[in-house]
Amino acid sequence: MKISGACTLSREPFPYKDLWDPLGRVFDAFSFDRGMWGTDWTRAVRLLTYKQGIEAFRVTDRLSDSDRALLMGEIRPVAAALANAVFDATGVRLRRAPLTPERLKPTLS
Repeated sequence: MKISGACTLSREPFPYKDLWDPLGRVFDAFSFDRGMWGTDWTRAVRLLTYKQGIEAFRVTDRLSDSDRALLMGEIRPVAAALANAVFDATGVRLRRAPLTPERLKPTLS
């Protein structure tokens, strides 16, 4: 799922607080690890600044740091490398974040 140009749909000024309930339903349905974020700058340029399009997702308290990182692409390579290392060491493929011992242990029995 791609979240792109979401801020252009807001009826409120920055930080576009009216977006988070509908976006929350999308995130609940598809999960953050199956999504990506984008500004859709070519369409958004007349409605908000580039900084506003980014900062709305960075400053909201509606996203955890890990969800924000998954959505905005900040940790995907690290998570993929860790998942590959876990697979190489154990033969168990974890396909969804978070990659925690609690999620891995039940798969090892």
